[in-house]
Amino acid sequence: MARQYLRLIIFLVLMMFIAQSGHAEATEKRLWSSLSTADQQALETLAPTWDSMPSERQARILSGLNRWHQLDDEEKQHLKERFKQWKSLTPEQRTAIRKRFHTFLKLPPSAQRQAVENYKLFKSLPSDRQTELKNRWNSFSPAQKRKILNRLKQRNHRLQSTPRSTQRRLTR
Repeated sequence: MARQYLRLIIFLVLMMFIAQSGHAEATEKRLWSSLSTADQQALETLAPTWDSMPSERQARILSGLNRWHQLDDEEKQHLKERFKQWKSLTPEQRTAIRKRFHTFLKLPPSAQRQAVENYKLFKSLPSDRQTELKNRWNSFSPAQKRKILNRLKQRNHRLQSTPRSTQRRLTR
């Protein structure tokens, strides 16, 4: 049971890495029998479909597996905890998270960086301030939220087309 759990964790982490890695270079197809025993054990859930999988997908998975092996124990433990959290979510919650993730991936790189910065800033706030901001956001109607988001998009668009020295004055 623990072994299957570990394989599921590795599989999920690999899928995360694949989603983040973009497109891998075209490579030769790797047969299941050509993988090392350790790789076969880690990827056991993929054994039935491995040989028919596109070579690009194989390359992305192997790249993710390489990264998994390079993680230290603390990072692996963190990812295992995240996997536990993921498994505890309802299917609806997972679907909502996937949609937000795909929306994030569609953003231009500058907007992705800004979103990550905003997230880090939010997480650095004291928990009572985070709760206050969440409650305030949740008190808005859908129309109010759209209006706020549109204003932010316009502001970000203006900032992206403005020289950095001017941006500092505009954001103060």
